[in-house]
Amino acid sequence: MKNAKGIIINFEIHPSISLHLINHVMQTIENTINPNCKVVLNTISSTFIEDKKMVSVGVVLVGL
Repeated sequence: MKNAKGIIINFEIHPSISLHLINHVMQTIENTINPNCKVVLNTISSTFIEDKKMVSVGVVLVGL
């Protein structure tokens, strides 16, 4: 992740999930990537996720 020029992060969460969880994950990712890396963040609220504590995260690294 240190050499990526860009990163796309997609969160799929239950509507009752706090955004504090996403913030915590994003801080962890930002501490791992290059400071010049462009970050695109997408969050989808989905009632199809039955477990209210589950978060689905997709990550795509570009420019390695």
